[in-house]
Amino acid sequence: MLDAMKTLYRKLFELEQWRIGVVDQTLAEVFQRGIRSEQVTWFPCHQYDFVADPFLFSLKGKPYLACEIFNYFSAKGKLRCYDLNGQEYPFFDEVNRVKGHKSYPLVFEHDGEIYLIPETSDLNAVSLYQFDDQKQRFIWQRHLIEGKDFVDTSIVQEDGYWYLFTSSAQDPYTQRLFVSEALTGVFSEHPQSPICCHRLGGRNGGAILRDHHQLYRFGQNGVGGYGKSLLVIKIERLTPTQYQESVVRELTGVSPYADGLHTFAYSGEHMVVDAKKHTYFLSNLFKKIVFKCLERLNIERRYH
Repeated sequence: MLDAMKTLYRKLFELEQWRIGVVDQTLAEVFQRGIRSEQVTWFPCHQYDFVADPFLFSLKGKPYLACEIFNYFSAKGKLRCYDLNGQEYPFFDEVNRVKGHKSYPLVFEHDGEIYLIPETSDLNAVSLYQFDDQKQRFIWQRHLIEGKDFVDTSIVQEDGYWYLFTSSAQDPYTQRLFVSEALTGVFSEHPQSPICCHRLGGRNGGAILRDHHQLYRFGQNGVGGYGKSLLVIKIERLTPTQYQESVVRELTGVSPYADGLHTFAYSGEHMVVDAKKHTYFLSNLFKKIVFKCLERLNIERRYH
């Protein structure tokens, strides 16, 4: 009876709260010892229920933080961009104008240009955007792959080929790999895809990281709940015909957001993660009811 009451209480009043932390550690320290709570400063963006999926990029030498924001009363996630002092920039306005959920804003540089691949699973495509310096916005260029509700897509160039790592909302822990000879070329599924079919690491949790000559993939641990922890996965072999990887470290949430962690970003000078805690308030029940109604009716309210 007590267990049943606890389960009912959680269903009624439990909600996750995600926050982004700036980590003051070296990459070697994190890979060897994990993230230390006393070395994390939480990003000042508390008006949202979720501030998550952090990515780092530089524009004209200035570092920026790209992330997802989400409120239960708005029903759909959107993208935001800040500098590391908390100043907001409208770089993602064109992306957010497209109806639907937006998250996982993977920003990367290639040949002097800045590109974005956001999660746009509502469009059943992986979309490529390019930063327009005059408009100061990311502008849609093309779909890289289509046909499924792709989520949490990461991409990397290695030895003249582009490798695209992704999964689908219907099967989020089956990691698929695609390869192309050009960023805007035709992506074909890798002969060893899917490369992971498990809740341990099958869903991406950040950009592919290059540390000197070594590549790392970050895979979410969904065993025991969404975003429980994050696996650091060493890519042992990556060619158009072969793929091999191995887990080298698990990263967990840190106090006061110690209930989970599911995204890691590193730029060489800065490091950020997202982490969560569970909250239990009477108002959470109202939030859940509103969210379920908006979701069922497919209503998307604007953020202010």
